[in-house]
Amino acid sequence: MNEAKNNENEFFGTFNGFEGFIDKISDFLKAPVTLEDAHHHLLCYSNHENVKDSVRISTIIGRQVPEKVINGLWKEGIIPALMASDKPIRIKKIEEIDLNNRIAISIRNYKDVIGYIWVIEDDDEFKEEALNFLAKAAKEMRVPMVQYYSNKNKREVSYQDFFWQLLLGNIKSEDEIVKRLNHMNFSSSKLFTIMVIRYDKELVSGINKQIVYFLYTIQQAQVIFHVFDGKDLILLVSTKSKDCPSQAFNKFIKSFVGQINERLGINDLEAVYGGVYEELAKVEASYKEALTVLDIKKKLPKETRSLNSYGNLGIYQLINTIHEIRKNEKYENNSIKKIKDYDYQHNQRFLETLETYLDCDSNTYEAAQALHIHTNTLNYRLKRIGEISDLNLKNFSQKMSIYIDLKIEKLC
Repeated sequence: MNEAKNNENEFFGTFNGFEGFIDKISDFLKAPVTLEDAHHHLLCYSNHENVKDSVRISTIIGRQVPEKVINGLWKEGIIPALMASDKPIRIKKIEEIDLNNRIAISIRNYKDVIGYIWVIEDDDEFKEEALNFLAKAAKEMRVPMVQYYSNKNKREVSYQDFFWQLLLGNIKSEDEIVKRLNHMNFSSSKLFTIMVIRYDKELVSGINKQIVYFLYTIQQAQVIFHVFDGKDLILLVSTKSKDCPSQAFNKFIKSFVGQINERLGINDLEAVYGGVYEELAKVEASYKEALTVLDIKKKLPKETRSLNSYGNLGIYQLINTIHEIRKNEKYENNSIKKIKDYDYQHNQRFLETLETYLDCDSNTYEAAQALHIHTNTLNYRLKRIGEISDLNLKNFSQKMSIYIDLKIEKLC
């Protein structure tokens, strides 16, 4: 039976770290107990034999609450309720996420939630004495949890300094980077990339805390370091998937963007990532590549709307470099000039027709649909464009050259 001991014993006392604390709660309530930090990472759990609870088992194995469970608790309004209250909350079985009956309470440092205590409850519900004990436990836990975060924050300041050194290329030696990572208890045997999430405006610190909460609950990829830099949130993200790392990173972005859109109402952002590497000495390169993606997406929003990584930029990886060469040489594409002059003199839009046709990979049906004209009309225009500009639109090299120059004009 899940009934608290009839016991006048005071809760307050000295405990042997998190373990002693959780064991005392478990002993008093005669139930399995887990302690999580504010991001649902497992800090400690009580020993209870023959506990067949899949969520508890998955949490212990993965050292964090499964993402599908966190999402389910959000959808059911349970996590928002825990964030809003300092009282124990009873959670009835949720079939969709395989969650059995539980009691949960937030640990708070004034208004901030800094952790959670979860207790499995069987069909015999806890009495008021047990719930009052749990409420006392959460209040008593504030001091050791604040100390935990104080130590953690000191480490994070050190991590952020190290992360900036990597981003700026101040450490060139792979051996030195790996050595320092090992000292920080981070594994370096994974593929990684630098992600940059850019917001329309600089975010206030309160929103930043909520964003970091979602950041560390997503499990498609692992966030190693994060740092806020004005409107940018910069992440070092890793994955064990050597076959399809981009798939893992894309899923991470989709999940993160979806969650902060749904739960924080933030949708004015761009999320991109640079090259994917194994050598951590390439962090600087990946960061520069991520910034290049953001720059190109800003300059060519229509063309790059569906692109979010350096790897799938294609020819746009080189567009800035080619632009600089063209500018230094004072180069002007004569074919484009001829079409522009013809458009001006005859009030036509042949240059737009040509660009749309090339954007559609020379697919006349798609281009005609985009221009809202008949394919016969498009074919006539393309014939005239070829005559006016002396372009051979069946020649791949000529088409690629004029396509690049059309895009470069938008950078000027």
